[in-house]
Amino acid sequence: MDILWRKETVKNQTRHIDLFAPLEEDDKWNDEAMRELRTLTFRKDNRKSSESRELGNETFAVKNWSGAMEYYNQSLRFAEIGTENVALAYSNRSACFFKLNMFDEALGDIELAKKEKLPERLLPKLEQRKQKCLDLLEAVRREPEYPPELDYEPNKNFPCLANKVDIKHNPDFGRHLIANSDIPKGKTILLEKAFAVSHIQDSSICYTCYPMNHM
Repeated sequence: MDILWRKETVKNQTRHIDLFAPLEEDDKWNDEAMRELRTLTFRKDNRKSSESRELGNETFAVKNWSGAMEYYNQSLRFAEIGTENVALAYSNRSACFFKLNMFDEALGDIELAKKEKLPERLLPKLEQRKQKCLDLLEAVRREPEYPPELDYEPNKNFPCLANKVDIKHNPDFGRHLIANSDIPKGKTILLEKAFAVSHIQDSSICYTCYPMNHM
């Protein structure tokens, strides 16, 4: 199709737009719809960045680490490039990661903060947080691993499932599991890696994979 038309309404006036028609240079910013679009353009603003950071600090103070991180993300998005606000947002966000036991992520934000215009007064605190992260990561690596195991023989067709459970299907419940004998509480009958931990509830920019300790 050489020409594709789209119906467009601006301030109660309807017209058809040829999507492939050449746009005259003089008309680019005179069109009402284009002017409205320009007003929606995101702009960096250190004032808004500071306001979001302060809200993050208040939220952090009541130990809502995830909520505080959302505000610090907002602060980072509004922070003007090359300013102190960028470093402060990374620094504060690293504290949230630390509290959530996400030490690798905290270390990443610490390094990002140090590459920006970080106030000298904050450097000792960041270095201290960095060392704590490294110490805790090393402690975790030293812990012996005890991989989980089934408490019964595996199902012949589904090795991840104990033979004490059968897979059934009916119109009311769909596919489901039914015990074929009594199973005491606390027994491991299924071993399978999670396909997904969670899903994002809102449209804010994702900062990392949803951590297990949020569940």
